[in-house]
Amino acid sequence: MNRSTGTGHSPGHPLRALTLLGPLLLAACAGSPNPSPTPGGETRQLQLRGKTVRVDVVDEYAVVEGDIIVGKLADLERGRLSPQSVFRDAPLDYRWPGGVVPFTFAASVTASGRQNALAAMRAWEAVTPVRFVPRGVEPDFITFQAGTQADWCFSSIGRQGGEQAVLMTSSGDCSARTLTHELGHTIGLWHEQTREDRSHHINIQWANLRDGLCRSAFEEKRLADGLDIGPYDLNSLMHYDRFTCSANGNPVYDTIPAGKPTNGGESISPGDRAAVDWLHLRRWIVSGGGAGMWRNFGGSDHQAEHLATGDFNGDGRTDLFTVDTSRCLWFVALSQGTVAAPWATLNSGVCQGLDRLVLGDFDGDRRTDVFIAAAGTWYLSRGGAEGWTEWNTSRVDPWQLSFGDFDGDGRTDVFHATGKVWNVSSGGSSGWQRLNASAVKAPNLVFRDFDGDGRTDVFRTTNGTWWMSSGGTGLWEELNTSSVPLRALRFGEFNGDRMTDVYRLNPQGGWLVSYGGTGPWSPLPDSLRLPPFTAQPSGFVFGDFDGDGTRDVLGTLR
Repeated sequence: MNRSTGTGHSPGHPLRALTLLGPLLLAACAGSPNPSPTPGGETRQLQLRGKTVRVDVVDEYAVVEGDIIVGKLADLERGRLSPQSVFRDAPLDYRWPGGVVPFTFAASVTASGRQNALAAMRAWEAVTPVRFVPRGVEPDFITFQAGTQADWCFSSIGRQGGEQAVLMTSSGDCSARTLTHELGHTIGLWHEQTREDRSHHINIQWANLRDGLCRSAFEEKRLADGLDIGPYDLNSLMHYDRFTCSANGNPVYDTIPAGKPTNGGESISPGDRAAVDWLHLRRWIVSGGGAGMWRNFGGSDHQAEHLATGDFNGDGRTDLFTVDTSRCLWFVALSQGTVAAPWATLNSGVCQGLDRLVLGDFDGDRRTDVFIAAAGTWYLSRGGAEGWTEWNTSRVDPWQLSFGDFDGDGRTDVFHATGKVWNVSSGGSSGWQRLNASAVKAPNLVFRDFDGDGRTDVFRTTNGTWWMSSGGTGLWEELNTSSVPLRALRFGEFNGDRMTDVYRLNPQGGWLVSYGGTGPWSPLPDSLRLPPFTAQPSGFVFGDFDGDGTRDVLGTLR
């Protein structure tokens, strides 16, 4: 993209994310109304993705659509084409893992260029799940560096692997607005004005277009792996404006119908945001504190019913746990704050499923342990990584046991209802101690903290009424009335108040929540509603995934 000069018409910003996949390429954007002569001029015919494609030659790069570099010309002529597809259903995934883009600055970038780049990064972070972080040891990253063109800036579409350049002008600078557009390419967005449906929305005035890269920027898509997402967006940051590439001061296109307002690539549009969400909100999404907008958390195809939670390394962040019974393996995805790490083997040789294993901190060391009862003996795997330790003995059948922290000491206790009294084994290591007198037995009971005092309460439903025994020691208190059967209810904490909420599927779609189990059924709040193009979560998992002391909500997508 041409560098913004701050005079005349604003530089155009090729289309927004709508054409999402694309080559991991570098993109230049057309700029001010009186720029230096268009770079390039030489063209070649290359075989790309089985098609004969005309490319512009800019320095060592082959460029299509005016500002998209499909690779180094020498590599392409030898048949080496960079990966093209960055969308979510590709066989290979060229998005940035977890939506996190590591970056560095070359010495050739000016102080102003650095500030503008940082401002561009913050602009995307403010409205999308994407995050830019200074590079540590990540193998894939972007480097801002000076290019060779006086008035053009370039950036990559998607993650190419290894180091990839965001080329600034030859002076080592670009405006913040131009760099915001360039980073739109880096996170996977193509140009709006090359969409397949563009002829229904703009009428190009070819006589007014400058030659060279500007003219190429308005040619129809040359590669077939771009995907148009959502409706055509004249206000997209990624749409060239009407005067960007003008050769005579007249507009290079008219809207259909004429006179429709356009944004001229001035800022990130709602459509841009939705397209980035569609691209980067993957299988697991998290709402910070249960009140923040959904953010990508990486993840896998494992749904909520196949996940358990715990803090297996004691760092204060909630991790995800699952079992592969076919291989007798336990796996953990450790939370890294903003994204979950890939699955790693936690333990092996244990073939029981999640229906037999219990997760909790039984020994009080702040790490989650794995508990199992078998043949009259209770066993514990500390941190889920150690071998089995005999923890206690009991003649109570395993399916009659329940779990929670009934005394609020931070250790998981074992609960048993005899049909006359409720007993508890503190930390699972003591003998049975009487908790309360009650004839109600599991599985008609649910164990959660409904009053937010740090102790596990006992919940039940009878004849359309919800009841709670605080800490398992209190008398039954009426919480609410509802005809929804217990088997249809789910439990978690959506709003960060430490009190368990009750939720269920809405027959009309989505989810309904009763906050604290006392409020009326209401839809998820606006902050938890998903953006366009994204399916509703199939279920939820709850925990402090970022370690900030508040409970977060993790949704799993099918």
